[in-house]
Amino acid sequence: MHPLDDPRFWTRFLLGEEAAEDDDDDEDGFEAHTVEFALSDGHGLRLDLEPDIDMYTLSLLDGPELGWDDEAHPHPHVLRCAELDLLCRAWAVTDPSAAHPGAPLVLLGRFAIVTEDAELDAVAPLVETALRRVAAPLTVGAWLERRDFRDAGVTWRHDPRTGRWTVGQDSGGDRDLYSLRSGDGFPAAGLAGLLAEAERVLEEAFGPWRAALAIPGDPVREAPALARRLRDAGCDHPAIPAALASPEPAERCWVLEELAGLERGALLRRLAPVPRPRVHRFDLEVDAPGDRALRIVADLDAELSSRGLGGAEITGGGMTRNAAGEIVGETAHLEVLVHGDPDRARAVVRDVLARHGETPPGGQREGLLPR
Repeated sequence: MHPLDDPRFWTRFLLGEEAAEDDDDDEDGFEAHTVEFALSDGHGLRLDLEPDIDMYTLSLLDGPELGWDDEAHPHPHVLRCAELDLLCRAWAVTDPSAAHPGAPLVLLGRFAIVTEDAELDAVAPLVETALRRVAAPLTVGAWLERRDFRDAGVTWRHDPRTGRWTVGQDSGGDRDLYSLRSGDGFPAAGLAGLLAEAERVLEEAFGPWRAALAIPGDPVREAPALARRLRDAGCDHPAIPAALASPEPAERCWVLEELAGLERGALLRRLAPVPRPRVHRFDLEVDAPGDRALRIVADLDAELSSRGLGGAEITGGGMTRNAAGEIVGETAHLEVLVHGDPDRARAVVRDVLARHGETPPGGQREGLLPR
């Protein structure tokens, strides 16, 4: 079985060590694997997958690394959402088996970040469809958890002289940016060449058919009829008519955007409203020994997860000793990740702590301290 056809791969890829801890299956692990996303003239990306050690490296096809994600010193913040979408569109028309939204979006989405609401509105319908297509155990809100930089002081800067984008963090938010794309060592020219080639591929595929079609007022609903008209007009492209006739609205939308020459995301944002979940990070301390703290965090994580509010994990701890050096107290440091309403999450934390006979240290309200 190809690794990408194994549902266990997507669980490990998206959930990492958490998936490994929950997996009671005695099957062998995953072999290292490389996925290439090739366009033409040597342009493309290479993704090296090492799921067993949670190591993923993204490079240009000709070698230079763009970023990597691991459990030690990750630098995964590489792509703008618009670039992620652009590249996946180009691969979909180059290789019909690389459907968009689908596996390429999930794989490369590991290296993209969201910095504005408008980006989220355009990419969320694509992400939702892609996750469902690969049977991934993740919601859009959980996917966003690692990529949400809307309130973190992160800004993309465009140089009109070179046409290149760089990313920087102006002021500390509740998470840090780790990117090679802010320094001189980043292969900016190579990435710019890839993006330009993706634009050329899309223009070559869609340009000849724009004048042949009159786009109706409700193009999403009329997409199947447009697909028939395209074929009648002589379009034998292996991907475009099929994508237009797709049962997935997100897939029809991006193809219609290209055919109509619309701004990318213009139709995607019109899909059924997608919530804009906010990811809040809080620190929580409980005075409890290790085994008791594990029970508390497991209960808290389960309660938050069952309500679609997020999760919790232990990030550290401390000990208090008396003058004789004896341990007289233990404190566990927890991180609580909240998707959506922080007040509902606080209520859950309060109930779980009460159930375990714990009170927030120092009289803090629910013990949640914003990071």
